[in-house]
Amino acid sequence: MPGDDRLLFHSACGSGCGNRKNIAHGRARGDDARRRFIPGEIAAITFTELAASQLAARIKETVDVLLAGEVPAFLKAVIPLGLSELQRSALATASTQLDELTTTTIHGFCQAIIRSHGVEAGLDPGARIADATVADNLFMAELSAWFSRQLAIDASEDNPIVVLAEQIPLQVVELVRELAVLRRKHPDAQPISPPQDLRPDVDFVQAVDDFERWRASIGEEGWTREIAQELGRLATRYQGCFTGDPDFRSLWQLCDPGSGRLFGRKGLQLKPYDEAARGFGAHTNDVGNDSGRALFEAVNDAWSQLIGHIASTLICSLSGSLDQLLESYRALQARCGNIGFSTI
Repeated sequence: MPGDDRLLFHSACGSGCGNRKNIAHGRARGDDARRRFIPGEIAAITFTELAASQLAARIKETVDVLLAGEVPAFLKAVIPLGLSELQRSALATASTQLDELTTTTIHGFCQAIIRSHGVEAGLDPGARIADATVADNLFMAELSAWFSRQLAIDASEDNPIVVLAEQIPLQVVELVRELAVLRRKHPDAQPISPPQDLRPDVDFVQAVDDFERWRASIGEEGWTREIAQELGRLATRYQGCFTGDPDFRSLWQLCDPGSGRLFGRKGLQLKPYDEAARGFGAHTNDVGNDSGRALFEAVNDAWSQLIGHIASTLICSLSGSLDQLLESYRALQARCGNIGFSTI
């Protein structure tokens, strides 16, 4: 560790993937020999107890081989001529102190830190580091309990979980689980709230009105009139939807625009101008002029902005509900005396 008098080796895999090579390399290199790291200042950290125990044995074996005047094959590229007198002297001194070398798992290393410095870090010195399985089980248990609390008899009708359970009962559990796991993995991540001063509903209604005025100005009564009528129905449904502070239930209902011939296969996405025109009976060479095309594309853009604003608002509201889950999960960890790596 640069700027420190200690040496840390972290193994990203099992005991057979070069851990002892890295540590023996660190002991044998000339620059480290001059710094004279002693075993008590070295920590070799791996992931499993088996790997940690094997690592300690293999380090001692490698040191013994080096002191016997042999160079293991994996170190020949580093010390092809064997140890120098300085290196041999340093290694001989260190060999009597190998019991002071820290070879442990990441869980054991963190546990030792908590025992020694828990009070300084604001942690309970008696807390235990929870491995992935224990932490996952704790989280899923709290998720289940939290979910039940959200659906209690006295729950608010505007509670996002209540609304989702009513509207998509077969998908709500999996949806909430996926979002909860994501929030647990990234506890500090927050969705970007849409600007409160934007009124995409007003912009959409205005764009639809512009298209209708153009249609009326050319006196077209065929397919353009039908498109304008479809757009008018949408504008009526979404007009004023962001007046005040709309609740989760109201916004969720707006995710269903109703049936209409202007929508493509991707749910809430409006068809492009040419496709919409042909869908209402226009011939390939009779899809209107550039003015109509530009106005329709403006409607399409305004619609995308409106739906995106609704979706962002819903996600922010649901994320706020999941904040309560994360808080209750941390409280459960404290009660059980378990700490996850994210806490450390």
